[in-house]
Amino acid sequence: MCVLIGGGMMAAGAIGKTFTHGGVTNPVEAKARRDEVVQVVKDDPAMLAAYQRGRETLSGFLAVNENRPPNSRAFAVKIPVRDGNMVEWFWVNNFVRDGDQFRGAINNVPRSVRTVREGQDVRFTRSDIVDWMYMHDGRLKGGFTSCALLNKDPNVQARTALIRKLGMDCDV
Repeated sequence: MCVLIGGGMMAAGAIGKTFTHGGVTNPVEAKARRDEVVQVVKDDPAMLAAYQRGRETLSGFLAVNENRPPNSRAFAVKIPVRDGNMVEWFWVNNFVRDGDQFRGAINNVPRSVRTVREGQDVRFTRSDIVDWMYMHDGRLKGGFTSCALLNKDPNVQARTALIRKLGMDCDV
């Protein structure tokens, strides 16, 4: 079984204002701007490690989200959406706690599942969250699944340049 992983860095707000220079020449950056979706096998070791790191650090992220520091923006969490046997992962922004759950807006265009649409308000639990990200002082915090996907790109020079531009810590 494969799962679809939306890059979502553009949709989640990590890319956009960060890259204000003219023309995109970095092919990895161009993929991120197009919000390309990558098929990953269900038990991909890099993705499983990214999910684990996201979950292990989630409490700290949620605390930061509750008391957002100055110069921070683009807070998002990644959750699965299922449609039959298909699973597609989405970044959700504008999320808030709602009792024992959270709710927020789907921030990518669905490519395979038909049960949600971009901008749709969805409810989810803490256990659904596998990753998180936000921008702080021009650096991307979190985004462990994005790092796992970037590290799979064969263009080492381009992916390294994008990781540096975003100030990502991609030791996943």
